[in-house]
Amino acid sequence: MQTYLRKNLLTIIILTVTVILTGLAVFTAIRLYQLRDQSVAPNVPSSKPAAQEASGAPTYTRSQTVVLPKFTTDQCPWNQADNLSRNEGDARARIAKTSNFDLLNCELTGGSVNSLVAPQTYLYDDTLLVTLDNKVLAGTNTIVSPLGGIGSVFDWAKVKNTDQNSQIAGTKIICIGNTCEAPYTLNHSNGSKTPLVNISLSKQNLATLLNTGLTGHTFGAVVIGDGDPTTDCKLQEDLVLTLNYTCNTEIIACQEVTFNIATPTASPTATPVACNNACSEDIQCAGDNECVSGMCRNTQCDTETDCVCNGSTPTPTPTATPTATPTASPVSCNNTCSTNTDCSSGLVCNAGSCRNQSCTNETDCTCAIASPTPTGSATAAPELPNAGISAPTLIGGAAGILLLLGALLLAL
Repeated sequence: MQTYLRKNLLTIIILTVTVILTGLAVFTAIRLYQLRDQSVAPNVPSSKPAAQEASGAPTYTRSQTVVLPKFTTDQCPWNQADNLSRNEGDARARIAKTSNFDLLNCELTGGSVNSLVAPQTYLYDDTLLVTLDNKVLAGTNTIVSPLGGIGSVFDWAKVKNTDQNSQIAGTKIICIGNTCEAPYTLNHSNGSKTPLVNISLSKQNLATLLNTGLTGHTFGAVVIGDGDPTTDCKLQEDLVLTLNYTCNTEIIACQEVTFNIATPTASPTATPVACNNACSEDIQCAGDNECVSGMCRNTQCDTETDCVCNGSTPTPTPTATPTATPTASPVSCNNTCSTNTDCSSGLVCNAGSCRNQSCTNETDCTCAIASPTPTGSATAAPELPNAGISAPTLIGGAAGILLLLGALLLAL
């Protein structure tokens, strides 16, 4: 027996190694078949790609601007409607104008009020209020206090005829959230130091000021005067409301947004009072006549009821034929302008050129639609080959079986 083992030692060793290798080959083939649906790399998820399992939908940020055009030519409507006659130092008349807008169907995250131009030359006289849905978001302290504070609804009856004498020396602009800058009045002794308009609005501020619903909102300003026809009730620069939103992928309205700005309605101009008719102020009387003892009269002979002084022949007043004001052609995109009204519909005057108000840096007035960047989206894992039974595995298994059979034949 020992002689037989010594004689066939090499064959026995070959046979043993072949059996071991064959067993390993068969085991490997079976195991690979069991793992055929799994990825080779152990750190790759075996279920869905990571991009499909990211929590939360993608979000997008959008902004909306609403412009309130300046008003510099209208005169305070003293003695009209519920306004009072002129009296220096008191709140006697006001001009209030608004721009209409609708909210986007997205979540409001905040906003601001400022101006389209820099450096800022935004001036007013005598006192100012800025409103959102007729609620005061910023204003001169001497007017805001009688209304009940910031956030109160503007009510002319509460501030009419209040004393404004302290406005030049001690006035200041106060606003919701107490984060704002605003200018001095037009007649302030330090008017050359007028600061920028910069009023910040938080999400909570907007929730307090805005009425419910997406439509029918207003952004406005009220300028109150006492008795100076040359400066009172005027706003020297456009005001701009900017609203910021967060939208999700399902809200189509969050692409480029176009909206119309309402044209403010000018205050009615009073008809001049004719000679010998009742008046309360000189400014109401026609021509060079003045208000004398409550009647419009010629100051050269104020006892004459026909306003014609003795020895003079009355000159008939010619009836002026109104001349149509030529309508200027609207200025097209990227051409020179001085005010928003110079520009074609949908454009605003930005740094002396007509531009799209939604993208003032674009010289062709065409806003690029941003490719939204999803928030919270994970990068999909690289696709890796799956392991399993293949031709090399089958060949290896067959070779092992053949080696086993060859070893057995040698042993016989």
